[in-house]
Amino acid sequence: MGLKENAALKLSVLLNLKAEGATVYGEVNDYHFSINQIPYGNATVWQLTMLLDKTLSTDTQTNLKKTHKINIQYTALDITPTYQAVAYNIVLNMPMSKEKQVNYFNNLITTLTNMLANEGISNIENCGLCGVTKEDEDVEYAVYKGLYIKLHKSCIEAAYEEQRREIEKENKNIKRLPISIILAFLGAVVGIIPSVISIFGFGWLFGILFAICPIASFFGYKLGKAPLRWYATLIAAVCSLIVTALVIILFGLLVAAAANATLQEVFADSELGLGALLGQALLFDIVGIACAFGYISKTRSGKVSK
Repeated sequence: MGLKENAALKLSVLLNLKAEGATVYGEVNDYHFSINQIPYGNATVWQLTMLLDKTLSTDTQTNLKKTHKINIQYTALDITPTYQAVAYNIVLNMPMSKEKQVNYFNNLITTLTNMLANEGISNIENCGLCGVTKEDEDVEYAVYKGLYIKLHKSCIEAAYEEQRREIEKENKNIKRLPISIILAFLGAVVGIIPSVISIFGFGWLFGILFAICPIASFFGYKLGKAPLRWYATLIAAVCSLIVTALVIILFGLLVAAAANATLQEVFADSELGLGALLGQALLFDIVGIACAFGYISKTRSGKVSK
């Protein structure tokens, strides 16, 4: 059991709810909801989510925010072109003590569900995947991708089958890893060209140009069609750092040959500043690596792992 799953289990026991994987879920006053951990600044917090048919009135939202410090974020979901839902997302400001956490949550969920009932707002009635009513199949509440919603069993099976095929396809693409590594290195070489032109052609260093190197390396890796897993960033990082270091060393060798000095002497010369140049280049490499990592994280955020 992972850290998130363990935390979900503990919270479900504390609040007298249920847990499935990393998701806590339950029902209060005929309203179904889920609770998941999300990043919030530098911390991790619990977020309550309900999938409902419309939003609360402005006056009710203002009242909730004033009297109960409940701030609801809405996300419109187009389940189908003709069937929409509204996801209510509430960050839970849980107190430190367990007793206060229970009281806080019970007060919050009771207040919220009463206000929803007063305005005639309810959970969506149709399947959260297909959005239609099937005469030969009922919908049942189930946990799917962190939501506790009504689903057809056939829709769940079809969705997981699609994800299984996607994972299977990705696992087959692992055979393309050597090609992706080669292309990642070639991408780094292409990405360093603007910096080479800047240094060797004009004698100027634009540090931000070095950030292009790892980004180009990553897209070279991607071109090879190997899986976009955590090591994709590592491969792009290693390739770009090696290529950057080689370019600065080559520049140092040319300067050393012109000055009839050794490479060590050239890098030790503070007036030439090649040591600082190398440090600055590697620093901007890290900026590009961070961009590549962000792209991979965003790409994989919606995928289900084994």
